[in-house]
Amino acid sequence: MLAMQLEYKDQVTLRPQAIELLEYLKNNGYHIWLTTNADCAGLDFKLAHTGLAKYFEVIVSSESIGYAKERVEFWQTLQQQHAFNPEDCYFIDDTEKVLNGAKAFGIGHLYSIAQPSSAKPTRQTCNYPMLHQLTDLIPVLEQFEDTQKYA
Repeated sequence: MLAMQLEYKDQVTLRPQAIELLEYLKNNGYHIWLTTNADCAGLDFKLAHTGLAKYFEVIVSSESIGYAKERVEFWQTLQQQHAFNPEDCYFIDDTEKVLNGAKAFGIGHLYSIAQPSSAKPTRQTCNYPMLHQLTDLIPVLEQFEDTQKYA
């Protein structure tokens, strides 16, 4: 798998506005975690190729957890390894099955990607709020922050 990723490394690119969202999160004191179903070798390659590792406090491959993100056991094990409050989490994923697993565990704020692949058209329906751009999450977070100030 890694050999194939190396062969097609030019196709490994950042999603538009990813850096802007990560910078916003970092500058506003959010804890930023990356969870992925990518295998460890592929994850290492992608992180080195994109330079994204510096933004994340926790980076976890499902390979190291022993369960895919679609499974509640993934989230249970992640919580045992890295304590977090699921109700306070904002989680973005491009796969509805993964979002369903996160919901079953109790992750509080779930968002889907409207166009998971740049090679495919935008999805028209999803059971979760869809982000057309990653930075679409920023106004949601700002609104939440405002409600917390006056609560």
